[in-house]
Amino acid sequence: MTFRKLSRKLCVATLTLAFLLPTTTTLAAIIHFDDDLVDGGTITFDTNTGGTFSGSGIAIDRVRADSTALNCTNCSLSFETGPLLSAAGGFYTYGGGGSILIEGGTSGGLNLPNTTLLTGSFSDTSNFVVSTDSFTTSGGTGSDTKNPDLIAYFGETGPFGFSFSTLSFGKPTEINPGVFQATVSEVDLINTPVPNPVPVPSAVLLMGTGLMGLILFRRLK
Repeated sequence: MTFRKLSRKLCVATLTLAFLLPTTTTLAAIIHFDDDLVDGGTITFDTNTGGTFSGSGIAIDRVRADSTALNCTNCSLSFETGPLLSAAGGFYTYGGGGSILIEGGTSGGLNLPNTTLLTGSFSDTSNFVVSTDSFTTSGGTGSDTKNPDLIAYFGETGPFGFSFSTLSFGKPTEINPGVFQATVSEVDLINTPVPNPVPVPSAVLLMGTGLMGLILFRRLK
């Protein structure tokens, strides 16, 4: 076999492996914190300068990933966003950088006493949009850490990113000048493990380049 033919075949084999092998790990299961059978808690948004959007005592009764679920006992979610950024047409936009917390216990497969299940912060670019005439909000993403026993039970390792899939509430009422409050009717916070990249194609290409160099070196000798 000539050197040219051998080099050509090696290049084809290397490129084929690079495209066939995956570049990232398999995505892990998404963890949900939701209110399957319970409602409750309040949201408050302050439309005055420097005001924030917050939630407290928001009931959570289920933690699940795929078909595996745990009961969440005495669990509650609380959060607070960054300050008010803009107001127009009855819509109020609040900035990121705030915090989120879920406390409580679990049962039904993993028995945890009342403890911190999740703590995190909203990303700086994550904005909440709330209206005095609507019954839901949009926005709310960030990063978090969870109870190590909880993520081990679901076979996860992290790191995690979270987002509000649902946050619905009754019609807000004004409790103080420019301050509105409503009762939460539904919440679903989803947690997506962030995959770590595995640069397999680069490694394969590097190996192929090295082999070609060895072949050329041997030929020159």
